[in-house]
Amino acid sequence: ENRNNRLLNAKLNKYIVPGIMMSLALQLGNIVDTIFVSNLIGVEAMSAVTMSLPVETIVQLTGYCLGVGGSIAAGNMLGKRDKEGASRLFSATFIVTLVVGLLFSLIAFPAAGPIARFLVSGDGVLTTYTRDYIRISMLGAPVIGIGLMMVNYLGVENHPELASVYLIAANVINLMLDYIFPPLGVTGASLSTVLGFLFAMVVFLFYIRSDKRNISFVRLNAKDFGIVKEAVVTGVPMLVFMATNFVKALGLNTIIMNQIG
Repeated sequence: ENRNNRLLNAKLNKYIVPGIMMSLALQLGNIVDTIFVSNLIGVEAMSAVTMSLPVETIVQLTGYCLGVGGSIAAGNMLGKRDKEGASRLFSATFIVTLVVGLLFSLIAFPAAGPIARFLVSGDGVLTTYTRDYIRISMLGAPVIGIGLMMVNYLGVENHPELASVYLIAANVINLMLDYIFPPLGVTGASLSTVLGFLFAMVVFLFYIRSDKRNISFVRLNAKDFGIVKEAVVTGVPMLVFMATNFVKALGLNTIIMNQIG
């Protein structure tokens, strides 16, 4: 019994501590990012970051939902010793996340302006800042989506510490670049976030080179992509959560803009 308790506590610590560190990294990163943007660029830029939150939620949606749903479904498959099924699911969700991200990138330039005018309800400096921030976020959608998806699969692969290191590194790089990029204005603030997610991906190399991986990339045919429904069904709670965040951010921004300005 004592041995079982020790093993259980060891497993809990292995997952809980990195989970706490990830949450702290994200929250502290948002706070310090806000301080840097408002003080080094200006309050209009900070307002643009806030106005862009609904779009940020949509950009992150695929990576988050397929990452959470896919990792849970893959974990169930691994529990049944179905490594091939888990690998097919991982490969399919990876490709879908990448393709959706690339679609965001393709429409970034024509779509950013109209979206910004819709969010801000008019033209002006705030609209221009919002457009610039949204444009870079949409261009970086493949990087952000893959990063968020991989973080969840690292957990099911028994590497929660790598997921924690990735998010911490991404936020540290983001904050460092925030300090370097003020001449680029709000574009630099958005670019620093995307580059943080990109440069921190070096952490994934430690996972890819690991001999203890249960999940790997496999070749897929068209029929194999039907397995993505496993990730979608399992990821519905996260989808609802993200949709609620989208509605909240859009609603609050609209009320504040209309009532206060």
